[in-house]
Amino acid sequence: MPVFLTLGGVGFVLLIVSLVFDHHHDFDHGDLSIGDHGDHDGGGGPRLLSLKVVAAFLAAFGFAGAIARYQGLDMMSSSLVAAASGFFLGAVAYKLLGLVYRQQASSHIT
Repeated sequence: MPVFLTLGGVGFVLLIVSLVFDHHHDFDHGDLSIGDHGDHDGGGGPRLLSLKVVAAFLAAFGFAGAIARYQGLDMMSSSLVAAASGFFLGAVAYKLLGLVYRQQASSHIT
């Protein structure tokens, strides 16, 4: 259970730090990010492996795994519950970030 709690805590802290200090650059200024939409001005949409999505996955994975272990499940079952929860919350975070990115306006005239 300490491993799950540590992963959940690290994910939660990363999520809070990225939400407070990383307004829209998402710490990925390189060309190797997965989910790149080809728009490099910061308005194209969220990246699949952005810090916010990965942090949401880690937080959900850790805390769901800890809860599953606390409920008496074995390590394999707890890990499966944790992985399912992590992928679910990561997907929700990705979709919510996509919604926020689509609401942004641009001053470019085409």
